[in-house]
Amino acid sequence: MTRSVFRFVPLTIRTDEASEALWAAFCEASGCGWESGPAATAEAADMGALRHAGATGHRRFRRTVTGWADVTG
Repeated sequence: MTRSVFRFVPLTIRTDEASEALWAAFCEASGCGWESGPAATAEAADMGALRHAGATGHRRFRRTVTGWADVTG
């Protein structure tokens, strides 16, 4: 019989306040594939989506925000 030893360590996850979030918008129109690319603000990603909507008539977009976190313990 094999024995295993488990070690439980309390961990904490926190937002990395030194990093800045990245925003992006993606067109959901079938076959389009347009994306804003990473932007420093939600407004910048939204403006790209609005320009694309005006040029193409596409009206459905997915927005994402990416942030970083640190795990300590």
